[in-house]
Amino acid sequence: MFGVTDTYYGEIFTLLQEGGWLKITGNNLPEDLEVRQKFLNTLEVTEEEATKTEVKSWYQEYRKLFGKTRKPGAIGGRQAVIDKLTKFISAYPEYTKEQILNATELYIRTCAPGYKYLMQADYFINKLDPDGTSRSKLLTFLEEDLGAIRPTDFTIQI
Repeated sequence: MFGVTDTYYGEIFTLLQEGGWLKITGNNLPEDLEVRQKFLNTLEVTEEEATKTEVKSWYQEYRKLFGKTRKPGAIGGRQAVIDKLTKFISAYPEYTKEQILNATELYIRTCAPGYKYLMQADYFINKLDPDGTSRSKLLTFLEEDLGAIRPTDFTIQI
């Protein structure tokens, strides 16, 4: 294959074995190779990394809800939102993206008009108080099952 000898592969496999990546169990290479956990660990994606990847696919949608208020700084920092949403979803996997977005939209509507007391997007997910207490307004809205309510413009129903 590509002009490389079996001896060359044998040398590579030996180096990989010395590094703890695999174990040579016989003379019939590459069939007689046993992959070590060290190598498998490099292939595994942690649950937090998978959650962060998922969050990165929709965090802008979350931030845009706050952007509609036109309140300066309301959308929060990009990385802060990603990190806090990742931690939130890891801690509370029972809540879906849709529930989170619905609860957020409802929260924003409760702050209208003027949005004087609107929290910043990342603080709505989780905010550390000066006394060290961690608080989540998002969790409060979700626990009260407010996230299940799809916010609508009530004037349409009149």
